[in-house]
Amino acid sequence: MKKSATCICLLLASFSTCVFGQDNTSTIQVQGDFNVYDLDQDGLSNHVLLKLQGSNNDVIIKQIGDNNKASTYMGVQNPPSFDAQKMKVEMYQTGDNNIAITAMDVLPASLGQNVGTSIKITQIGDNNYAFAESFGIDGMAVVKQEGNQNKVEASNADGQRNKATITQTGNRNMALVGQELGNDKTVTMTQTGEANYLTSYQAGNTLAYVAIQTGKENRGELKQYGNNHTSATTQNGMNNFIQVIQNNH
Repeated sequence: MKKSATCICLLLASFSTCVFGQDNTSTIQVQGDFNVYDLDQDGLSNHVLLKLQGSNNDVIIKQIGDNNKASTYMGVQNPPSFDAQKMKVEMYQTGDNNIAITAMDVLPASLGQNVGTSIKITQIGDNNYAFAESFGIDGMAVVKQEGNQNKVEASNADGQRNKATITQTGNRNMALVGQELGNDKTVTMTQTGEANYLTSYQAGNTLAYVAIQTGKENRGELKQYGNNHTSATTQNGMNNFIQVIQNNH
């Protein structure tokens, strides 16, 4: 049976919810500061959608089963406002064919920038997909996938001192990371297994890239545009390929 639940959380609150079964949908809107939300879903084809506004809010989502989806949107408001500060989002998915997505508003220059966003996604299983997006200053995105034929995309844009860390263990995985419109950003990517692929694009100043691939038939590509960049790539195995382009334009 398909079930749907909607919850609105306002101001200084702590919520914990457990959902068991399949085809369940939970929609949660968190508004205010210093909220804590913990959601567990156990079953098949479940979906949770969170909309976050405010500062210092913590969200933890845990899903066990196949074909589940977790989506978190930070600072969702029209027009955008200074409403996504020091958000902490953690997603844990165990199973196959799962999707985890985090996205956030881009603030107009007149309102400043989002600060201190922390995103952590962990997926264990095969054919999973993760997307982590953050804007602003001192943002962090950490994605870990264990299994085969998984894909991760991460984007850090419009800010400074952002970090993206991607770790994949298994075969035929893909990792794509983009960083632009800012300075002092770092990408660290690690892949262990066979026939994996990674690519990264960085634009700005003082950007750093570190990649480690262990296995066979791996491929790595990097493009860096701007000044004072560094890159370090290690490949262990057979038939590896690497391409690095650095340009100050």
